[in-house]
Amino acid sequence: MKMETLQKLKEGATILSLVAVPVIVAWGTQVIQNRITEEGTRKDYVTIAIGILTKKKDEQPDIELRQWAVDVVDKNSPVKLPDGLKARLSSGGIRFTSFPVYYGNGVVGFGGAVEADDKARIELKNAIEDAKKKESEKGH
Repeated sequence: MKMETLQKLKEGATILSLVAVPVIVAWGTQVIQNRITEEGTRKDYVTIAIGILTKKKDEQPDIELRQWAVDVVDKNSPVKLPDGLKARLSSGGIRFTSFPVYYGNGVVGFGGAVEADDKARIELKNAIEDAKKKESEKGH
């Protein structure tokens, strides 16, 4: 009787595993696909936002749209923009500029910089230095 019960349990476990494994694999695949889709969407929004912030104030005078673009860039950036820099980007007082960058193997992309006054450059430099300092402190 015990052998018969064990055999039935073994058969039940085999059937359960045959059903559960494909379900778990399908679920995992869906999670990964969703993550990839979200990353692509985020990248597209950042591209749109940078496009808005590269325009001069007279080419893109809508402050609310510029503020949205600043928020998108800041939200998706590992180094947060200082408040003063965000305000000047939003108002159109400064803007992003882009330039071609050669990455090697025939790959060309675009790098970026901020066209700004000295105060904005110093703020951005300080924010980057602060972020690097925090990263190095995490490592120790």
